[in-house]
Amino acid sequence: MIAKAFFIAAAVLLGSALAFAQLLPALSIADAAIKAGETYAIPVVLDRADNGLAGYELTLAISGAGIAEFSDVLYPELEGVQEKTEKGKDRVVLSAVDTANSVQAGAENVLLAYVVVMGKRTGTAQITMEGARFDDDNGNGMGFQQETGTIVVETAQGRSAKPPTQQKSADIPLYLVIIVAALLVSFLMLVIHWHRERETL
Repeated sequence: MIAKAFFIAAAVLLGSALAFAQLLPALSIADAAIKAGETYAIPVVLDRADNGLAGYELTLAISGAGIAEFSDVLYPELEGVQEKTEKGKDRVVLSAVDTANSVQAGAENVLLAYVVVMGKRTGTAQITMEGARFDDDNGNGMGFQQETGTIVVETAQGRSAKPPTQQKSADIPLYLVIIVAALLVSFLMLVIHWHRERETL
């Protein structure tokens, strides 16, 4: 009876976590293939803003030393949006405040900015998110799923590093890690209970 209760609770927790993951907006950073010495503007997009977007702060970094670097940040021309940028070659901080309600509730495919990258040498690098905060029009923080962007840099003659073959996947949110940990603890408790029952027989 206790074992059945454990399994039911585990199934409910896992189902809730998966359903919640589907509800979260996705923050995507596009992939790019460029030649060494060239630049490319990579879009950073929030796929939807259910309750609008009052503002955000987003820190992006490039992995892969010397393969590519940030060279600029470009923002879409939206009325009443005030932007601020901290630029470095391997890290940028993007922030914006929407004072004119330009991004309204229900907006989809919201272009936050373009990060301009320059290819330096042949190889593959990743653009990852080191930190972020999004606020909706109600003043509440927004949860989201995040995806990394892959940069493949080719030589000037066109020979390129082999691009990754695996499909791009969203990073694992913290709440899913917590759910998995809870499931493992439930399983451990079930094993302990089973051993105790055997000892009493």
